[in-house]
Amino acid sequence: VGTDAAWAPVKSPFESNVVINFEVQETIFDFVLSRVQGLGKGNEAGALEHEVVLTECVLNPQASRQAMAELMFETYGCPGLHLGPDATFAYAHNRLVDGGNVKSHGLVVGMGHSATNFVPIVDDVPDFDRALRMNLSGMGMTTQLQRCLEVKYGKSLNGKDHPLSGFNLVEKIKAQICLVALDYREELKKIGRSLGKGTEALGSFECPDATGVLPALDLNTAVERIQIPEIYFQPSIAGIDQMNITDTVEAVCSNGMRG
Repeated sequence: VGTDAAWAPVKSPFESNVVINFEVQETIFDFVLSRVQGLGKGNEAGALEHEVVLTECVLNPQASRQAMAELMFETYGCPGLHLGPDATFAYAHNRLVDGGNVKSHGLVVGMGHSATNFVPIVDDVPDFDRALRMNLSGMGMTTQLQRCLEVKYGKSLNGKDHPLSGFNLVEKIKAQICLVALDYREELKKIGRSLGKGTEALGSFECPDATGVLPALDLNTAVERIQIPEIYFQPSIAGIDQMNITDTVEAVCSNGMRG
């Protein structure tokens, strides 16, 4: 599975983070279950002996949930199925293991690959009626960073060896060097002062894979290090017209107070 599937003539099971192509989803499940030991007798379809936890998007349509349940129960003989957003599963786990610090009321912010979700928790129960979603995500940040680097250095980052090689490279760069600035304007000034002086404004970072493709890239003075994460707080940086993460949190809390 993963990016290797880019070579296969198979379309994604998702559309806007909702599973709609269940034939493709079944193919993925077959691949995964055939390679995980201890799931059942021989790991063949219909041999699951354990309950399964599957994540889904916030406010997943009921039709998609029902189709997923039918697939797991009828095709794989799943004895039990638990569906829910990963952010709320994480809250439930942390509440269980660290109940002293994790309160029964709060707000879960799930910054995922394809969206950012905000789910209020009331008396340990997710309140999905007041949940909100931002169309800012890890994948979007990676795509924006790739676009910035390609424009800045005037070359495509995609290689001939793989159709997603550029995206994978930028994922590594993002994970290794990007950070959220406590004071965005001040950090920009530090980077500006360090240009041409050989100083490291935000610490020393290295990414050998990036150096091979972009020899001129100086990770220690690249403004993109803080500019890309700042999009969550200032979407206008990327030309996106929507509320930022702070305003969205305030909107969820205000909505809950009115309720």
